[in-house]
Amino acid sequence: MPEAASPKAQKILIYLIREMITDRFKRLARDEALSKFIFNEIDPAALIDVYLQAEKEALQLSQKTLGELHSSTTLQKSLLESSARIHERLGAVYGSDFESGISSSAALESRARWLKSRMEFYSQWMSVESSSHTPETLARDAFKTAKNFKSKVALVLDSEKDLHESLLKTVPTTYRLLFKKQCEHELERARDLWEEFAGEVFKEVKQFPEI
Repeated sequence: MPEAASPKAQKILIYLIREMITDRFKRLARDEALSKFIFNEIDPAALIDVYLQAEKEALQLSQKTLGELHSSTTLQKSLLESSARIHERLGAVYGSDFESGISSSAALESRARWLKSRMEFYSQWMSVESSSHTPETLARDAFKTAKNFKSKVALVLDSEKDLHESLLKTVPTTYRLLFKKQCEHELERARDLWEEFAGEVFKEVKQFPEI
């Protein structure tokens, strides 16, 4: 039987993800990198909420698959159902001009891959035996080395880039360039945040000479 997910690890992850998403948008605002697409068309707070709900879908799938055996068919069905819920919320935030494209089968399949990459990433956090009370120590216990951690984060970021490229194809031409720039800014800030987090988790402890 698969290992059960750790409730404490899940709470730590939710906290970390919420901080990561909030910090991403704070940095975008600070660097004046929130595009006109965000300012003129949608509410950033509503978009942040959709992003959090999407991550929670990934966490719930991780928890579910850690506790039960699932066939690939059943898993894909769950991924697509979660994708549909996320894109329904996303469509409500983006507005009617975007809804039909966001709900297309290609967009939902891309979101399913996005979810699967996160599900696999978060499962490693939630399946480790750890007495940790912080994201940093939990990550250290789960991944052991910076190389291992960064390789898993790279897969997550790759899936986000692929999702952006898929969604871009569904965006009305009027907004396409603005949407593309916004996605690039978001991905850059996400990469920076994970890199900083990894540096904090796996920073070397200086050894002082014996006296």
